[in-house]
Amino acid sequence: MPSVPPNIQAAVHPFARCPDSIWQATAYLESGFNPFSVGDVGTSFGIFQLHRGGQADAAFRAIQRTTGLTGQAAEQYLMSHVELQAQYAMPAINAAWSSLGGSYNPTSITWWLNFCSQSGHPGGSPGNPVTQSMAAKYLALAKQNAFGLSGGVTGNQSTVAIDTTWLRILTTLPPHQPCNIVWRRTCPGGKAAFEGGMDLTSPNGTKVYALSDGEVRGAGYFVHPNGNDGHGVVTVRTSFPDGSVGDVYYQHIQISPNIILCGQTGGQLYAGVVGPPPTGQRIQRGQFIGTVVVGLVEVGINAEWGGIWGTNHPGPWIDDPEDLIRSLMDQGGGTPPRVPLTTGVDFLDNAIREMHTKQHTGLETLTKHPGLAGPLQQFHDAQQFVPFSVPSQPGGDTPVVGGIESGLTYPVRLFIGVISFLIQNTMPFFIRSSFSLLSLIVIVALIINITSKISSDENAEDDTEKEGRENEQPDTEV
Repeated sequence: MPSVPPNIQAAVHPFARCPDSIWQATAYLESGFNPFSVGDVGTSFGIFQLHRGGQADAAFRAIQRTTGLTGQAAEQYLMSHVELQAQYAMPAINAAWSSLGGSYNPTSITWWLNFCSQSGHPGGSPGNPVTQSMAAKYLALAKQNAFGLSGGVTGNQSTVAIDTTWLRILTTLPPHQPCNIVWRRTCPGGKAAFEGGMDLTSPNGTKVYALSDGEVRGAGYFVHPNGNDGHGVVTVRTSFPDGSVGDVYYQHIQISPNIILCGQTGGQLYAGVVGPPPTGQRIQRGQFIGTVVVGLVEVGINAEWGGIWGTNHPGPWIDDPEDLIRSLMDQGGGTPPRVPLTTGVDFLDNAIREMHTKQHTGLETLTKHPGLAGPLQQFHDAQQFVPFSVPSQPGGDTPVVGGIESGLTYPVRLFIGVISFLIQNTMPFFIRSSFSLLSLIVIVALIINITSKISSDENAEDDTEKEGRENEQPDTEV
């Protein structure tokens, strides 16, 4: 029975919204899990055989926007990044499962015909001979229970613990993977493709957190010489555990609004926008600095491109930064601040995590905005109430509670929603109630002060009138 290579599992799983067995069977039938597979007379690529004229075109457009690569260089880049292949292949597979998963029958050729038609593997109508041939192959795998296809799966059944952080490639795989797994500056053609360090593939929307404390030496957006968008770069002066110092850059991200843009003064490779010099802003290890927008984050050290990549580096350009990056990870770098409390219920844990994150976001706001602007902005953010919502249950409510995560009735979900609402709004309630109480005290104090003044004035008038009457009395002394 075929097995799934660990690097393929780690790369594709985060994009799956279907049972792992479904995409595993698809990748096996399309390529035998070979990310460098080329088929259809040189027009389809990778483990899912992304095809020119279809999903491959969207991937190549993204590669050109990000790296400026076209033609065979773009094809090589795509095949070197398994997560990029998954990013463009899995939406169609997920959509087919969403449509057909409720009637899943692994021993039905009709079910597989419909899946092949809707998933794009290979596509075409159920009556198409190519579609029928692929459906027969799926059916044969199901009869062998390959990848657990005959297990009656109804959701993502992976038992492999998959890291969901932006550093997942480094945390789930042994060091120094070959270039078909991790593309880096030292790979053949890496320097020619303007690779400055190493590419860590990760799904779009994944948050990127700082590997260490340090001063921001550059931050801003750039475009390639051909006009394609390279997105954001943040460069941080970093001290490594071995005592060395370097300027670590995080590239191809959407920069956090709490990072001050600076150092945008062009460079040897990219034309930047003239901007302010570094401001001395410091960030903390684990601070949110940006979001993945092109399926990967490029990380390098002491890149000699100037501008937002920093200038006057404290050391030479590091061709392969992996060992230094791993040394920072060993000290807890690259991950968000840990949430001190977990409940085992995702919806509640997310609420606690959101409240915990707001505290750190507040510190970031205070470091960015000068004077009173920072505290005022943080106060405004902290006192905002979060609307009430009931967590959804995919597929509707189950009649019996079979565990908090496996099935919930509406009353249980309503109770979880109430608890989550209370957790997330504890701080806004405390702030607003405190200021309401303070306002009430001030109003009462003003009223007391005014009434005391009026009473004091009346007493003074009475004393004056009394003294006047006494002075008006005639002198009776003889």
